[in-house]
Amino acid sequence: MSSCAADPPPPRQQTEVAAAPDDGSAGGSQIVVAIDTIGSGLNPHLIADQGPVTNAVAAMTLPSPFRPVATPGGTEWMPDTSLLSSAEVTSTQPFTVTYRLNQNAQWSDGLPVSADDFSYLWRQMISQPDVIDPAGYQQITDVASRSGGKEAVVTFGGNYPAWRQLFSGLLPSHVLRGTPGGFQTGMDTGLPPSAGPFSINTIDRSRDEVRLIRNDRYWTTPSVVDKVYLRRIGDTGQLAESVRADDTGAVSITAGPALATQLGAIPGVVTGRQPDSRVLGVTVNTRTPEMSDVSIRHAILGLVDTRLLTAASAGDAVVTPFGNTLFAPTDRGYTPVNRPALSPAQALELLRSAGYAPAAASGSPRGAGAATASPENSAVASAPASPGDSPQSPAASSPTESVASSTSAVPDSDSASLPEGVARIEHDGTPLQIQVGVVAGDQRAASAAASLVDQLRSLGIESSVQSVAGSALYGTALSTSGVDLIVGWSSTAIDPATRFASRTACQPNPSGVPPTTPAPTTAAPTTAAPTTPAAEGAAASTVPTATTTSPTAPPPGAQDSFAGNVSGLCDPVLSRIAAQAIATPDPIPSLRAAESDFAARYVYLPVYQDSLFTLAGSTVVGVPRTGPVQTGIFGTAATWNVKADK
Repeated sequence: MSSCAADPPPPRQQTEVAAAPDDGSAGGSQIVVAIDTIGSGLNPHLIADQGPVTNAVAAMTLPSPFRPVATPGGTEWMPDTSLLSSAEVTSTQPFTVTYRLNQNAQWSDGLPVSADDFSYLWRQMISQPDVIDPAGYQQITDVASRSGGKEAVVTFGGNYPAWRQLFSGLLPSHVLRGTPGGFQTGMDTGLPPSAGPFSINTIDRSRDEVRLIRNDRYWTTPSVVDKVYLRRIGDTGQLAESVRADDTGAVSITAGPALATQLGAIPGVVTGRQPDSRVLGVTVNTRTPEMSDVSIRHAILGLVDTRLLTAASAGDAVVTPFGNTLFAPTDRGYTPVNRPALSPAQALELLRSAGYAPAAASGSPRGAGAATASPENSAVASAPASPGDSPQSPAASSPTESVASSTSAVPDSDSASLPEGVARIEHDGTPLQIQVGVVAGDQRAASAAASLVDQLRSLGIESSVQSVAGSALYGTALSTSGVDLIVGWSSTAIDPATRFASRTACQPNPSGVPPTTPAPTTAAPTTAAPTTPAAEGAAASTVPTATTTSPTAPPPGAQDSFAGNVSGLCDPVLSRIAAQAIATPDPIPSLRAAESDFAARYVYLPVYQDSLFTLAGSTVVGVPRTGPVQTGIFGTAATWNVKADK
């Protein structure tokens, strides 16, 4: 492969542009945007870093060949002429795309945006853990540099109609490449260079604030305002007062009807509701001995009451519950899916088929931290009486309000104790133990995970929640069987066919493209496809029959070849379907046909899609109420302004 720069750009002296700390009092026009929290990181390509602020900062500071534009027919990807002179398919044998870059495009430290940035992102996306849906990048066989680095020639192994979505949010390779762990953490601290209309001036995690200022090295139309501050504004009362006083010009937060009504009643404001690109779900790690058995996966995911997970995680925020495993509610082609949940008896029957059963005698708590089962936290107590009242996979296609009133922080659960009187599920005296992983610091995912653990314990399954740093959770924790399930976020910013291919990828990393750091994941066991996909309308009184072959699990620590495939499922049937779908201009029919087959592997359980309450205050101009799901309201931030008399 010749992905290194064959025609490098001429040497250029790098200049350091030291931004003076900005305390907000230096003058100039500014807009303060109220947010929830910065999150764990600011790399838009990492699963653990997903969040509204990460998307906002990427939209304002990172270059992209194409930008999403919301249309009545869905999202269209339009060329960004500030970065591109042109981009076109220049060959179909092999499929090749040539990107010609604006000669003036440069990072805020003075170095040019070049083909090296394309090559760097490609290499990271096919080799690093914790990356978001990398199947599109896995189609690439080479990224070559031409014309002094201002032309990137990208060669694919096959047809890839969604190529315009690739390389969105290019990263400053010249900075990250030389930094240990640069791809994983290099965007989170310091002042990473920008090639957008704004650059980062300050990242203050203690205050949940990111300050952005106009990028003076931006080569095309500069931003209208001098500064945009993304800032958490205290409690709801403080936020309302800040909007009334015109100290906060815009809002983009998770919020329920009460707060939305309170803020919407302030004179002069305009409000909206923006679907977020994040989807909360439960993903199974098929690399662990227990989760390699489809019967156990079916029993556990089939028992989970997603209504309880939504209540625990979302609080009173408006979210959209759904059950379709391949399409999110904002995807073109989405259709509601409602699968009946399992009864406790059905779940136990599936566990028995895998060799597990309740202990002969279990009448006392196991450990000092035993909890008491109750209808509020027990999946058994809330099991539906009929298939028509399923709590597992709501078929809702519009935002709904969660039944809980607040979201509380949940510490790690070190005890796998069971409620008093609940028999332990075991095999030959060895208990079935489930470790549920969440990204450290993700309060909403942790709350959902705690609810899931409550439900499993109520059936007799010893379970606990483990908070792990993002790169470790989606790397070594998966590969060494450190977690059986992950409760976390996935992205709807990528098309459904690419997401499906990423979740079923079996191909190894392209030969000759070694990881920049040792890949901390392991080869996934192959789980045979059920011979009969689960029928969506199956009667609740019938115990589903799961058919599988015994997978051969690799030893812990073996190199994993599935970058981005969180579950590790390698199913040849699904992989073939995904390969066909990703190469098809309109994959919706084939994806709809494959949805029930993928669901029947029981590796993923969707819970809800998040949404954001948006507000534009009376002093700002040009702040939209909605935008594309990928960027939200921030895709047009360069054109925002403040009223002249303010």
